[in-house]
Amino acid sequence: MRRWAGPERYRGPDLARAHAGLGITDAQFDRAAGHLSDTLDTLSVPRHLSDDIIAIVATLRPVVVTA
Repeated sequence: MRRWAGPERYRGPDLARAHAGLGITDAQFDRAAGHLSDTLDTLSVPRHLSDDIIAIVATLRPVVVTA
């Protein structure tokens, strides 16, 4: 898997703190990931890149899903 990153380092709140208390479920996370995948397809992002992006997003599940 390729790792892509922009030139700037993120300086906002960490993901766990930003999502704490929101009660996000696995189903909601899956739905958001599905919307992201559909959007990447609509934008004609090559499949190998969109797969990499979705794989990176999937690693965030443990800190985003809190319910």
